[in-house]
Amino acid sequence: MNKRQNNKLRSYTNITAVLLSNQSIYEVYPVIKIAVENFTAIVDQIKILATHSSIDNTGVTEQKTIIKEKLSTLAGELAASGSAFAVDLNNKEMEAALDFSYSDIRYARDNDTISITSAIYNELAEHNGKLADYLVTDEDKSALKKLIDDFEVVSQNKGLQHSQNVSDTKQLCLLFKDADALLTQKLDRLLMRLRRKAPSFYNAYLNARNIQDL
Repeated sequence: MNKRQNNKLRSYTNITAVLLSNQSIYEVYPVIKIAVENFTAIVDQIKILATHSSIDNTGVTEQKTIIKEKLSTLAGELAASGSAFAVDLNNKEMEAALDFSYSDIRYARDNDTISITSAIYNELAEHNGKLADYLVTDEDKSALKKLIDDFEVVSQNKGLQHSQNVSDTKQLCLLFKDADALLTQKLDRLLMRLRRKAPSFYNAYLNARNIQDL
């Protein structure tokens, strides 16, 4: 959520607290009671959606960052060792194919990182059994392949999460619109009739309403 939405949600939370703590005043009026129930239901939906989006987005991002760091480190090291092997073979094509540093991989776009590290893996795999003396073992290559696969999966998850976040953002906008409509078109107007009968409640409601404008 953006700053304005966060401010609104804080206001909604305060409004809900005022309404629920004064049920005895308005519960004899069905039209007000229903409006309050509808408003609090929308606020609950906003809170659930906002919390869900925040947790999911943070978790996927952190996981992707960790895997990309490990992938970039290992791929950079194995590429360097493979390049030394290529020099001894006088294999210029292989040397060029492995000419990627940690920084080249770590700070590339995710799709490019996958392409680069896959190319490194394929180049090393062509020389099975010949790279042990250059500090590249079969276990190293297996570890590299697993990191590539893991990063590809988490990158796809990040893309799906982005799509979900776009959907969540649209849904949040609609919920905020519905909540505002209930306040301005129903509760503000209906509760005005209670300002003389229950001035403390009415003033507390107005104070909670005004928080969103700070």
